[in-house]
Amino acid sequence: MLSRHNLGSKKKKETGDNIAAMGHWRLSASGGNRRSIEILILIFEHGLLHHSDLAKTLRAMYRAREMGSADRDQFIEYLKKTGKYDEEYNV
Repeated sequence: MLSRHNLGSKKKKETGDNIAAMGHWRLSASGGNRRSIEILILIFEHGLLHHSDLAKTLRAMYRAREMGSADRDQFIEYLKKTGKYDEEYNV
């Protein structure tokens, strides 16, 4: 998930595309990356992220941290394959 975090940071820095950057950070945070969730909280505090989107990402992060690494990766792949990841986490 560090690579997704870095993609978000690169997108923000190079293009200024906040929406794309937030998508990468939300995916990274959903996988358990603490730095990504810290950035998203700052974005929320500045009024650029909706409360429900932050809440969904936090729930996903807590679930990911409860799972083992292999279980987490398998769960994320399942969500991506079924299309539920985009629907539930809006990324």
